[in-house]
Amino acid sequence: MDVGNADIYNNMGLIYKELGQYDKAVEEFMKTVFLDPNYAKAYNNIGVVCYIQKKYRGAIQNYRKAIDINNNNLDALNNLAIAYKALNQMEKAKVVLKQALKSDPEHPGTNYNMAVIFRPRGIFGRLFTITGASWCWGRILI
Repeated sequence: MDVGNADIYNNMGLIYKELGQYDKAVEEFMKTVFLDPNYAKAYNNIGVVCYIQKKYRGAIQNYRKAIDINNNNLDALNNLAIAYKALNQMEKAKVVLKQALKSDPEHPGTNYNMAVIFRPRGIFGRLFTITGASWCWGRILI
């Protein structure tokens, strides 16, 4: 194994995460960022593990690190919005999803998350104005 290859440690972390071995997963993701501090996927993956463990503030911290490295990181932006939702910080979730939509207005995951986050709060009908997209209804409801 090439011990200097950050991708290998990130992939090992993903395997441990899937096996439910979260401490080992984080350990591998940390090896990844030690080798490459700008490896945004590893920070996002640490955030995912924190989220699974209901450590929402830790998840937010790591998603933000991933976004600091790449502010168009749609995975981290969407995950950050969902973590804000878990803490009932809906306005922050809205701001983050709007940022994601600026990067890619047709991204299915972002549009889905807009619907999931805002439908229970009775503001589903306002999605049309939040996204500014005239095709929004058809994409979300299909």
